Amino acid sequence: GCDVRVDDDMLVPDGKPLSAEFDACIIASPLAALAPEVAQQLDIVELSIFYFQIEPLELPAYYVLCHDSGLAASRIVNYRAYSFDQAPHLDRVLAVEVLHGVGQPPPIERLVAELQQVLPGVRVLDSHGLSRRLRVAVPSLANAARLDDLAQRVSERSGFALLHFTGMRTDKGLFFSHQTVGAAYAAALDCSRRLP
Repeated sequence: GCDVRVDDDMLVPDGKPLSAEFDACIIASPLAALAPEVAQQLDIVELSIFYFQIEPLELPAYYVLCHDSGLAASRIVNYRAYSFDQAPHLDRVLAVEVLHGVGQPPPIERLVAELQQVLPGVRVLDSHGLSRRLRVAVPSLANAARLDDLAQRVSERSGFALLHFTGMRTDKGLFFSHQTVGAAYAAALDCSRRLP
């Protein structure tokens, strides 16, 4: 619950250098979020989310990943499969996540055509695109180099024997929601094995 940032290449929670208060800690935050000046240098794309009301359809999975380079959609989410409550009105809702250039979301018509291509037999009754978009760092070598440089500088100034960044590096292709807990646990185990 504290405010954590990188200030002069030092991890600073609530205004005090980390090494002044702690012997060890795990911080669950995207690395770039701790250093806004580095975040501004990253190569980014935007994530847009569109919702589609469809004719009833049973999907076999939580979501469909769209890895074909010809598709604008990156993931089609089966809303019913994510719902723990019985909510019949969700049976006919799909969410489509799209990664695209900043300010360049695809037209809804293209996504309707893709839904019908990826899920044959689907009939779209209505659609809605969220007006807000999320900026996301791309998994590029340039971004990896920028974040590795930041991690190295912080490590050198921290006063700790070991710093371990993992789990939420978007340039490493890791999903926040799926890997946060496992990555934090793995980092803690790795630190405990390496320290004397």
